[in-house]
Amino acid sequence: ALQKAAFQSGILLPVLLAVRMGVLTTKCCSLVQSYYIAALLICGVKALFLLIAAGIASRGSITDEHPRRYMPGLLYLLVFMEVATVAVAVSGTVLLFTELHVSNDSQWAFLFLAVVLLWLDIFLLILGTALVGVKSAFTTDVDAHRRMWHRRLRCLRCNCLGLNNMEWVMEDLAALLCEARAGSQMLVSDLLAGFAILSHAQKGDLALQDLDKVCPRPPALNTGRSAFAPPAAALGDVVVRLEVFAKYFVAAYGWPMYMYMHCCRWRCCGPLMCCCRPRLYQGFSEDTGAMRHSKHTRALMLTAEIKDPNDLLLVSFKNPVFEPSYFIALDHKEKAIVVAIRGTNSLADVLTDLVAEPVDFELPSLGTIQAHKGMLMAAQRILAEICNVLQRAAEERQDYSVVVLGHSLGAGTAALLALLLREGPQGKAFAARVQCYAYSPPGGLLSHNAVQHSTGFTYSVVLGADLVPRLHIQNIKWLLDQATVYAYFCRTNKNRLMWQWLWKCCCCCCCAPAPPVMATGESAQWTQAAQRYSEHQRGLQEVGEQLKKDRVALYPPGNVVHLKPKSDGGWDMAWTDGPGLGEIQITMPHMLRDHMPDRVLNALQGAVTGVPGLVEC
Repeated sequence: ALQKAAFQSGILLPVLLAVRMGVLTTKCCSLVQSYYIAALLICGVKALFLLIAAGIASRGSITDEHPRRYMPGLLYLLVFMEVATVAVAVSGTVLLFTELHVSNDSQWAFLFLAVVLLWLDIFLLILGTALVGVKSAFTTDVDAHRRMWHRRLRCLRCNCLGLNNMEWVMEDLAALLCEARAGSQMLVSDLLAGFAILSHAQKGDLALQDLDKVCPRPPALNTGRSAFAPPAAALGDVVVRLEVFAKYFVAAYGWPMYMYMHCCRWRCCGPLMCCCRPRLYQGFSEDTGAMRHSKHTRALMLTAEIKDPNDLLLVSFKNPVFEPSYFIALDHKEKAIVVAIRGTNSLADVLTDLVAEPVDFELPSLGTIQAHKGMLMAAQRILAEICNVLQRAAEERQDYSVVVLGHSLGAGTAALLALLLREGPQGKAFAARVQCYAYSPPGGLLSHNAVQHSTGFTYSVVLGADLVPRLHIQNIKWLLDQATVYAYFCRTNKNRLMWQWLWKCCCCCCCAPAPPVMATGESAQWTQAAQRYSEHQRGLQEVGEQLKKDRVALYPPGNVVHLKPKSDGGWDMAWTDGPGLGEIQITMPHMLRDHMPDRVLNALQGAVTGVPGLVEC
């Protein structure tokens, strides 16, 4: 409502400018003057009603709807105002193309701007209605919910993403979102408010009475680490190896990451601004792809400290869906052939992340495993492209290891690529030399049997409260369940909760907000919240019976090193596994910031050199 009110104020701008510049004079046609007055009244009244709607909508709590009882009547008034807006837009269009009513160019320009803004307002309303749908989003009909999400996602089918012949991608995404949201009576804002309350609960600022009875902890989270055993490799040696090759995953992000990490070099004479000079690329072979991505290649060489162009065997910064950017380079100091894969950096990469359906895959020595569908497809496509180059390089350098690495999406793709190289025919000649280093890998990547198989050659590192490595299905369900429970039993206004949470994130905890007020046992509020939550659970159970499928639990690959900064400086390093990372911690902004490539690189460098840990706000 606030956004719509601001847009209505923007529509008033041409009218006010016309008055201020004297365009509306006595020489102006009376019809045009009447049109401006009508537009001024309609937009002003709509802006006022929208502000009132925003105020009413912010009253009460998630389950206490009585303070918002006037909202339906106000919405009917807004529908009437939209009809009046259409009438004003049509009349303005008629005046605009009738030359007798416009005496000069200034009048025509202001009239044109006002009409265009009115039609844009109507178009946005129609688009929003088409995306949301006229049926309730709280339906327990799974098919109807899936069709609704498919309609919302259809706008992503465009040539730039290469989805013209990939209708199944939209269907998979719609099914995933349907499974997550179908049957739920929670709005997105309700869940955000629940996350804000949960952040207080995780810090111990508040407690919900009988939480274990209302929302019991899933058994998988209690018993997930029963089979965990620390690897035989020395922890310090593994961290050193992770730090040595960390520069390559940062280099895979190309020139944007280089400029971000070297902002003092944003000068016209900086090292990237001269990338068009032919002399910089005289040593490159045409089939490496370096000439087609000159700025990325220059930044890559600077970040990875590659001196000789001949050490860069292959560069690919093309980025369709299911094919993240990557490069192959030689590291003579470590005697390694490095395959570095970039993490999420585009909308195409986001779609690769979201195609997260577990898919069965056969390995000769292990049998059937389950893996992240989007990242498995990315690994298979990259393998098909680099197979010949990698085989030739491995044959020429028999004493070199093959190191496959990446960050985030690149880490998941690298772990699967390493599995394919060690188990498939393409890497048969050098399978024993393949190693994988996964930096901040995704949590929902491999099934438990595949994770155990990969511990012999895959090492992952997770920093602090990083969200992405904890995103496996048990953690996500448990997080949503907790947020839902806290949202239902909270008595504090949800808009106040979200504003306080955002203020806390922006101000870096300089002023901690007061904990929210929770309903207490044996009270009317508790009874009402418990009843509403029971209705919510019944809707989820109906959807579960229709879906009739249990997702396979997927975890981060290989042996996991968890780096945590100590309060007195330095780093706390420990072996762990996917379930051992614990629950998702709602600690903004650390849960997102600890996933950033430059922060992971700095943490590894500090852990190796003994530099004190990153300061936590």
